[in-house]
Amino acid sequence: MRSSEGNFSGPSVQELVPGDMMEIHRGLYCHWALYVGDGDVVHVTSSAGKLDGTFSPGGKVVVKREKLEMVVSSDRCEVNNALDRKYQPRGTDYDYHLLLENCEHFVTLLRYGKEESRQVRSLFWTAVGAAGSAGVAVLLYRGH
Repeated sequence: MRSSEGNFSGPSVQELVPGDMMEIHRGLYCHWALYVGDGDVVHVTSSAGKLDGTFSPGGKVVVKREKLEMVVSSDRCEVNNALDRKYQPRGTDYDYHLLLENCEHFVTLLRYGKEESRQVRSLFWTAVGAAGSAGVAVLLYRGH
């Protein structure tokens, strides 16, 4: 499909669902991005903002949120969620629990690959300290 803004060739934004994996065909290789809604994708690109099309086995890249049409440019793209048969997609729903799976757990999982909440840990140790202090106070009171 073509957009009115240029040479974009791919599914219309109305067909896309947040979480769709976008495969962008660039000749000898494919670039990948994750659709996040509102016509935007998240992908990695050079720190200069645009991959120049040459292959490099390493180097500095940045994670960017950009319009799908800007990332695809004149290339062809398609939704490719082929691994859905192998893995359960996470989707956009997330089980929430104030202490076990809160918003801090979610963002640390995305950034570091590990769920962690420092505020919950701090709250836990504060509660342990308060309980310990209360226990000592009871023992001291009984000793009088």
